[in-house]
Amino acid sequence: MEAEKREVEKNNQHGDSSNEERNGHQIGEGVFNPEIELILWARDKKNGEKEYLTKYKEQSYIHCKWLSESEVIADCKNGKSKLSRFNKTFQKKIEEGVKRISNTSVKNFK
Repeated sequence: MEAEKREVEKNNQHGDSSNEERNGHQIGEGVFNPEIELILWARDKKNGEKEYLTKYKEQSYIHCKWLSESEVIADCKNGKSKLSRFNKTFQKKIEEGVKRISNTSVKNFK
């Protein structure tokens, strides 16, 4: 027990504690590990997996990244709900876009 306490204290001195807080932020949050703000787009990879284009809080759109579903879930505390919401709305938008394109194509060829 005493050895465990010494190990925890040693890790805290070296900044290795994952529970340590600085300025009200959990270590690992912020600039070096930003939180996902939005999921913008989805695409299928050749191996059948889906990737999601994600935008991070307090970062420009130039810093958007393609992440796998498992990475989104791991990076974000509510990643599953963000993916679920995105997939529902994304499918509706795709269907609406296809309807508009097909309606426009029919009108142009009459």
